Amino acid sequence: MTDLHAILKDGTAALHAAVERTPLSRRVLAPDVTLADYGAFLAATVRVLSPLAGRLAADADDGLGPLVAAIEADLADLGVTAGPPLPPQFGPTADTPAGRLGALYVAEGSAMGGAVIAAHLRRRLGEPAVAASRYLGRARDDAGARWRAWKAAAAARDWTAAEELAALAAARAVFLAFERAYGGPGPATLGEAAD
Repeated sequence: MTDLHAILKDGTAALHAAVERTPLSRRVLAPDVTLADYGAFLAATVRVLSPLAGRLAADADDGLGPLVAAIEADLADLGVTAGPPLPPQFGPTADTPAGRLGALYVAEGSAMGGAVIAAHLRRRLGEPAVAASRYLGRARDDAGARWRAWKAAAAARDWTAAEELAALAAARAVFLAFERAYGGPGPATLGEAAD
């Protein structure tokens, strides 16, 4: 049986590292992080997750809609405007079951990382960050269960080589979208990520 999790982890490791090196990823975890940094992080995150949630809306179990709503409420508390969503160019592979799992691999993984960010912000910013932590709080509270559900879905069947490629293409496209949103170079256009 194929290990889709391992395929996605190995196939996106460099992109994951690139996202972590972006200016915004580094600022939100810096010792001198500010509420403005946190607001910019949330605004950039919703610019990726909002179009992705719309793309995956057919899958009732994706759970991204409530995450987007939580970010929007946090942004309102902080008085921050997110700006327009990034063009939803996650490629046609996101419309397949394997592609949805690939895209959700990144989204659910970001929720796991959100728990680390939430703890850092609580230590550094105190009550102002706690008051606007619906998104990161949800990530902290149910990320483990959501991640286990994702892993169970990925392991539930043997994926064909074409499905593995579709999952990998979708995961790469979402990582590239986050890289660009967080201030990294990303591709010239997000559509290149789907090729």
